[in-house]
Amino acid sequence: MVLLGIWYLARHIQTKWEFGTITDLLISLNAGFHLLVLLAGALWFFVTIEARIKHPEPIEGIKLALLPKKTRGGSVNVRVTLRYGTAESLKGFVQAAEFLPSLMLRGTKNLTRQQIQDTLDRNFARLTPAGGSMLGRNIGSLTFNIVTKRGNLPAVLEVLRQVLREPTLPASELEIMKHEELAALEQQRSEPIGRAFVQFRRLLNQYPKDDVRYVATIEEEIEQVKGLTIDQIRTLYKDFIGAQRGELAIVGDFEESDVLPILAKSFEGWKAPKPFERVPRPAQPDIKPGRETIEIPDKENAIFLTGSLLPMNDTAPDYPAMVAGNFILGGGALSSRISDRLRQKGGLSYNAGSHFVASPIDLRADVLIMAIYNPINVAKVVEGVDDEVAKLLKDGITAKELEAAKAGYLRQEEVGRTNDSSLVVTLGQNLYLNRTMKYDAELEEKIRKLTPEMVNAALRKHLDPKKFSAVKAGSFEKK
Repeated sequence: MVLLGIWYLARHIQTKWEFGTITDLLISLNAGFHLLVLLAGALWFFVTIEARIKHPEPIEGIKLALLPKKTRGGSVNVRVTLRYGTAESLKGFVQAAEFLPSLMLRGTKNLTRQQIQDTLDRNFARLTPAGGSMLGRNIGSLTFNIVTKRGNLPAVLEVLRQVLREPTLPASELEIMKHEELAALEQQRSEPIGRAFVQFRRLLNQYPKDDVRYVATIEEEIEQVKGLTIDQIRTLYKDFIGAQRGELAIVGDFEESDVLPILAKSFEGWKAPKPFERVPRPAQPDIKPGRETIEIPDKENAIFLTGSLLPMNDTAPDYPAMVAGNFILGGGALSSRISDRLRQKGGLSYNAGSHFVASPIDLRADVLIMAIYNPINVAKVVEGVDDEVAKLLKDGITAKELEAAKAGYLRQEEVGRTNDSSLVVTLGQNLYLNRTMKYDAELEEKIRKLTPEMVNAALRKHLDPKKFSAVKAGSFEKK
C-alpha cells in the first residue's frame, strides 16, 4: 500500500515533488514513517473510490453519484439536494423555507404522516431533512437523507418520491410545528449558547432586513414564525421546488439497476416555474468588529465566542496552512493550545476550542473560538483566549506542533472516510462543485508539505485580533 501510494503521488498529484528517490521522500517526511502510511492509505482510498463512483446521466437537472460497495449489515446512505430560487425571488420566504422540508414529511397524496413513519419502520429506515449549521441557515436548498438496508432501498426511495412530488403540506401539521418551534425559541431566549450564537452571527453578517441573508434576532424570529401561513409554504413549493438543479448521491450496498428506475420516476418532468441562482455569501470586509455581553440570569454555564470572517475560499493558497494553524490553536480533538490552556491546565472551561471552515465558492472563511465555562471565570477565560491568540501570532508554532497536527489531521480525515454518512455528503458536494476526490488528495498532500514558516506566515497574514468580534453570554452580575 505504501509503495502504491508513493507511486500514485509521483505520477498523479499535480503539485511537484522535490525528491529524486524514495529515500529522499522518506527523509522529507518529518512526521516519520507513520505519517507516510497515513498519506499513502489516504491516496489509496481516493484512487480506488474515485474509480468506483458511477455517474449516470443526470435526470432533468439532478446529477448522480453512485458508489455501490459491500457494507456491514447491508447498510446504504442516500442524500438528495434540490436547489431553488434566487436572492431576490426568495425574499419573504425565509421562514417558509425553514419549515418546508419537515412539513413535506407530514403527509403525501397517498400516505399520512403515520403511514410514512410505519413504512420507514418496516424497512428499518430513517428519512430526515438536513438542518443548518451553528453558523447559519442555507436558504435556497432542500436536502433529505436516507439510511436503510440493501433490500429495503427501493421501497424507501418510493417514500422519498412521494414526499418530494406529492406532499399535501397539511395546515394542521404546520400549526403543530409552529407551536413546537415557538416553544424552542422561547427556551433559546433564556439559554446563553443559543443567544450568543445568534448575536455573533449578527455581528458578522449585516444585511438589510428584507435580504434573505439577514440574521434575525430571536424576538424577530418568533414574530416571523407566528406570522407564517400555510399559503406561503404552498406557494414556495409550487413555484420553486423541482428537479431543475440538484444532486443525489448513494453510498453502500445496492444495485444501480434497482435505483435508477425509481429515481427517473422521481425527477423526470419536474421543473419549477422560478429559476435557480445561488445566493452568494461573501465575507463583508467593511463590517466593524463588535464586542457584546448578554446578561442571562440564573445560569450555571456561560459562553464566550470570538472570531471573524476572512475573504478566503478553500482553494486559496493559504487555506492548507490555515487549516493546520487552526488545528494547533483549537481544532485538535485531543490537544490544542486553547483547550490545554483553558481546560486541561487551567480548569477554567468545560469545553473550549476553535473552528475554521472556508467556503468552496465564496470568498468567506469563518474563524471561531469558543469556550463554555462557569461565569465566575469569565475574566480569566477571555484573558486566556486573547493571550493564546497573541502568542500564536507573535511566537508562531513549533515544528513539533506542526508534525503532530499533520498526523492528527490525517488520522481525523481517515476516520471520517470510514463513515458512509460523511462520504455521501462529500460525493453530493463534489457533484455541486464539479470536483472529484482529487481535491481531497491534493489538499492532504499540501498539508503534509507545510513548514512552520508557511503556517506562521499565513496566520500572521490573515488573523488580526483587532478585527475579531466577541460575545459573552451568561450570569455575570454579582448578587
